[in-house]
Amino acid sequence: MLSSREFIIPALLTSIVGGVLLLTNYGRDLENEIGLSWLFNARGAVAPPDSVLVVSIDEVSAHMLNQPSRLRDWDRTLHGELVQILTERGAEAIIFDVFFYESRPVLGDEGFAQDMRESGRVVLAQQIEQVRNEQAETVMTGDLLRSPTRELRDAAFGLAPFPLPKVRNRFDQYWAFYDSVTYPATLPIVALQVQLLSQLGYGEYLRLLRDLQLNVADELPDQLGDPADLRDMMTVLRAELKSDPAAVNDIKDRFASYEGHVSLPDSARQVFPALLDAYAGADRYFLNFYGPAGTIPTVSYSSFWDNGEQAPDAMLQDLRGKVIIIGGTAQTSISQADGFYTVYSAGGDDVAGVEIAATAYANLLNERWIVPASVFANLLVVLLFGVVIAYQADRLSGVWVIPATVATGAAYFGIATLLFASAAIWVSVVIPVAIQVPLVLISGYLLRFLRARKDRDRFSKTLRLYVPERVAREYDLGHEPQDVPEVVYGICMSTDVQGYTTLAERIPEAEVADLTRQYFTLLGDCVARNHGEMLEVRGDGMNAVWAAVQPAPILNMRACMAACEIQHAVRQFNEAHRGGQMPTRIGLHAGRVALGNVGGGGRLSYSIFGDSINTAARIQELNKDIRTYVLASEPVVRDLDDWLVRRVCDFQPKGKHEIIRIYEIVGPSTDTDDKQHQLCKKFTEAFEHLEQGDYPRAAELLATTLTIDVNDGPALFHLSRCQQFQISPPPPGEAVLVRSET
Repeated sequence: MLSSREFIIPALLTSIVGGVLLLTNYGRDLENEIGLSWLFNARGAVAPPDSVLVVSIDEVSAHMLNQPSRLRDWDRTLHGELVQILTERGAEAIIFDVFFYESRPVLGDEGFAQDMRESGRVVLAQQIEQVRNEQAETVMTGDLLRSPTRELRDAAFGLAPFPLPKVRNRFDQYWAFYDSVTYPATLPIVALQVQLLSQLGYGEYLRLLRDLQLNVADELPDQLGDPADLRDMMTVLRAELKSDPAAVNDIKDRFASYEGHVSLPDSARQVFPALLDAYAGADRYFLNFYGPAGTIPTVSYSSFWDNGEQAPDAMLQDLRGKVIIIGGTAQTSISQADGFYTVYSAGGDDVAGVEIAATAYANLLNERWIVPASVFANLLVVLLFGVVIAYQADRLSGVWVIPATVATGAAYFGIATLLFASAAIWVSVVIPVAIQVPLVLISGYLLRFLRARKDRDRFSKTLRLYVPERVAREYDLGHEPQDVPEVVYGICMSTDVQGYTTLAERIPEAEVADLTRQYFTLLGDCVARNHGEMLEVRGDGMNAVWAAVQPAPILNMRACMAACEIQHAVRQFNEAHRGGQMPTRIGLHAGRVALGNVGGGGRLSYSIFGDSINTAARIQELNKDIRTYVLASEPVVRDLDDWLVRRVCDFQPKGKHEIIRIYEIVGPSTDTDDKQHQLCKKFTEAFEHLEQGDYPRAAELLATTLTIDVNDGPALFHLSRCQQFQISPPPPGEAVLVRSET
């Protein structure tokens, strides 16, 4: 055991390292991804407020109410009936976290709309969709707000989206106001506002604001006729209260002693101050989860009926003072159910969006969201903690250093958990407990490391006897693999085995693995022999590239030669393995690509990125429709000399505007026979008539082509289309166009 004196200097350095780490993105990510989960799990579940109730649209409800599994096909008169029931039982706000984008007159849109109008407290969800403009010089993105159908939109009291910011694949926060769209208030804020209006009525609400001397009270609409009026009112209040937080405190002080014209129920005395603080507060907050999925009180949608009649469930008879949020839960397969990965997902189910909305509303009502400690406060805590354990390590004898330091870390975590549970304040825990404590202990061995430095130098000299100088030098410098990709021009190849899934199901796993290994050895040899790089093998597919700084005809020739050699090698392979044949489809495309490292968890692989390799994969899939095995885009075959190729179609991959001319590569002219030349010539003649819109003549020539080879895929494909086009012609210029559906 090292003496405690040897710990003091490394421990002090550790406190500085902890402080520096806290200021980096990596340190903040540690606290966000790990620290927050630790604190929630250490705190445990807490009782949620009884002011919110989730109504789950689940499979049980679909079965009990004889509805289909797809929510969009439900009879919407049920939603209307539910609105009536909830309104009669005193619900103060009814929130549908369901998207009603499609008009369904036969499914009761009119009745649902009428019930919402009569209720006067229903809010429907909107969706924020991100749109991309890839036509511009720089790819532009923006947000588009998608609303329900006009009939339902006009009947609702309010509309609101509920976007959730995603940080490293987890959802810990929510937007209260999302300024990227025209209506920034989100579902939790709107629910709070509608609840207060339900309690007071809009006229009394305006009078209350005037009595409390809110500056913009006279700028608000005289009445709320549709969701746009509610939106305008909330937008004005947000702008006013956000810009003058001091005024909010004055209004709250006047409200606390208010005895004016408006009679205030007890519930309004909680909702109104919470709403003021929400209007004046941040754009987004950290969610204060009450526990794992299902912690918020939740009842099944069908709980309000019993064989078509209202259920006599006493618990659901009195809904006064409650906000009802209706939507699919993460545990159901009903469409539109959504699950989000949260701090509780690692040990259980994802949390449904409807439950997150209920949590956010409850946080706002109780003004109890998670408050991260400031950077300065966390920095001070980390530095002081480092000093404390350094002093402790210096004062204690060596035998007690480890248990005492660990105990101090545990005590710190306990205090942080208590602060989190009692005041919802979040201080740094990962850096002090998981980094500084171990570093204090590990740093005691620093002297041993220094003594080992000489051994390392000797090893470095020995290493140079076995590896190149550059590798040894990189090792000495401690350099990591480069993470900046290299952009080059390349001919991209994508392959896929036809029927591999059936093959893998039919024969034993060990035999599949052995056949696959032999198969990819053949492909790799063909690529390498033609100076290509085999970059990726995924399942039964392979990606390869012939790369250079600038385009060069030699690249095209090498890639096409490799494709032909692969087909030849695969035919021999299939003849030798009758029970494990792997016919192979190949797609080739040319363009700019990025080559570089990708990976994680301490593992890296060299890979290819970009539109060109994706297009090659789509061209490879086109083989299925054309019934061919080697297809290439025009840039690949453009500079080929003495090769037999034929144009088989124009191709538009899904999601792309570009139309690509596609050619089948038959092979080098010297390796093809008269039959293949005759077939290509006759097909090309038919293709020209097809492209010109002469479908009868094209069909006649395609039939002639099939007399040369009755199984010719492109001829069969276009003959079928010609027969259809003679009955129903395509739009001009699309006779030979094939659009990808995937």
